Parts: sequence; C-alpha cells; structure tokens
Amino acid sequence: MLKKLLVIALVVATVLGTAGVASASFTDVTGPVAEAAEKLAGLGIAQGMTATSFGPAQNVTRAQMAAFIVRSLGLEASATASKGATLFTDVAANYWGSGYVNVASSMGIIVGHQGRFRPEDPVKFSEAATMMVRALGYTDAEVAALGAWPTGHIAKATELGLLAGVTAFSKDANANRGNIALLVKNMVFDAPAKADGKTLAVSVFKVFNIASIVVTPATTTAAIGELKEFKAVGKDASGADVALEGVVWSVTGKAVVQQDGKFTAYGSGPCVVKATVGDLSGTAAVHVAGAPAAVKLTLGSTSLTDNGTSTVNLKVNVVDAAGVVVPTGEPTVNLAISGASFKVGTA
Repeated sequence: MLKKLLVIALVVATVLGTAGVASASFTDVTGPVAEAAEKLAGLGIAQGMTATSFGPAQNVTRAQMAAFIVRSLGLEASATASKGATLFTDVAANYWGSGYVNVASSMGIIVGHQGRFRPEDPVKFSEAATMMVRALGYTDAEVAALGAWPTGHIAKATELGLLAGVTAFSKDANANRGNIALLVKNMVFDAPAKADGKTLAVSVFKVFNIASIVVTPATTTAAIGELKEFKAVGKDASGADVALEGVVWSVTGKAVVQQDGKFTAYGSGPCVVKATVGDLSGTAAVHVAGAPAAVKLTLGSTSLTDNGTSTVNLKVNVVDAAGVVVPTGEPTVNLAISGASFKVGTA
C-alpha cells in the first residue's frame, strides 16, 4: 500500500545525500535498515546518496535531523515557505536548511543553546531522541518526571518504541544515517502521537498497516426502504483490529449506500456492499425482499401551452408500498410522450 513518491532534491544535496534520489533499490543496506530506508524514501522523508546508495555509515547533522523531523510531520511545504532569517546566530537566512530549522524551532522541537543551533554538528543519539519525542507532542516538562535531560527523553523514547532495533544506541555517540533511518521509521510507523494516539503514517501520510478489510454484518437481509448500517474495520497480519480512515463505500444492486455505511434498497434482489481503502476492500452481502418500489411523479406546473413549447419540472421519487420515499441517489428516468400522456419509469 505504500505509495511511492519520487522526490527530486535540488538545493537539498547536503540534507541527506549528494544527489537526493528517492529509491527502493539501495544496494548498501540490508535487513531492517534497508526496510526503513525503503519506507522513508517511499514517503519522501529520506533520499539516497545516489539511485542505489543510501550511505548508512555517514553521520547525520543536526540540521539534517531537523529536516527528517519536519518531513515526517508532513510539513515540507511549510519549510519551503519558512526559508529566511532564523532565531539562531549560526543559521543564516540563506542556509539550505533555514526553513526546516524555523519550522522545528516554532514547534519547540529544537531550542538551541545560547542563541546557537550548531546545524553542521553531528546529531547525537540523545539529541535525535529528544527531537522525536517533542515532535510526537510530549513536552520537556512532562518528560522531566522520568529524569533530567537526556535521561527522561531517552526513557520516553524507549517507552514509545522509538529505539526498537537500534543496537548501536549510545546517548553521546553520533548517529549515522542507518541508525537515524531506523529511529525515524519507528517514529513514523510505530509510535503513537500524544494528540490522537495515531501514528504519523496514518495521520499524516494515510498509510494503513492493514492486510484485509472486514465489513459487518457480513450477510444480512433487508426490506425495501429499510435502513441498514454497515461498519468496516481493518485487520493486520495477526488479525488484530486496525482503525480505518478514508473508507469509500459503494454498492451493486438496487440500493444506495452513504459514505457513513448506511444502506437503503429501493428494489428487491441481491446487493453487495463494498468498503474500500486504497487497494484493499471488503464486502458484505444483502438479500433484499419485498415488492418492487413504485415510482411517484410530481409535476412542478399544471398548465401547458396548446400546440406550443412548454417547460414542465418533473420531480421523481421512488416510494415503498406504504408510500414512503426511498432514497435512491439519482434515478434514471425514461420519459415516453404519446399525445398528451406522460409515462415515467425507472431504468
């Protein structure tokens, strides 16, 4: 489901690579690092050094880390619009990363020290963990209960699963691109944000880690005009529920389904209700029983011009046996005129 994006970086050559090429075919990474690099490249968060090289052993600077964070939050456009003067004496207005620094600073993700940010210094593991914890919405005051900096932030990062799979973690060590790829992948795909409990993959990039979609009830019966409500839930590979967003509902048969899963039939026979997210879908079967609905025609005007041209507004409703209007969306109407007679029927 991962939507692959090709990101061409022009002035971002110093951000994450000399060529700034997004690729899923890096030959210099394997295992979890390769998976992380592929996922981040696919979302436009990270680029390769070349089309085939990710450069996992190269250190990441503090400015590059800020760029990782801002892109992970879906704020690339904001960074572009924020290029210019910064709060830091060592980050000039024309510095390639001034926009990323400004966005991260405005959100409290970076704070600097004594008016300086040290953008070209290698980022330490403790600094990277701190930025990510803040990016997920946790304040320094909240984290302080777990210990003074950087202990509290590292403890929170561990609690959130940000350090999972990072075997070389040492708070005072420089973090290279391979390790940062793992950290940022964990932040985007696995760690819940404080605000809504969702991962950035879901809330920002609309990427759902689902293997299938289940629609309930899976089978049911309905009478013409009867309202039925369907629900859709995602399932991961283990069968656990995954909340869905952006579900698109559709139906086949003589029925309509609203985008909240509410179903109404206007004719008898079998119907199939479908819920779709991305390239995955789930279905439910409905058997509709009862007499076919009737068609009710209302004239908007009762006077016609003899031997001339008249405009008449026709309102067509489908009604059940009790005369109650049944929602049908936009019915197709065949109008037959014979002398002064009008016959209307649904297709």
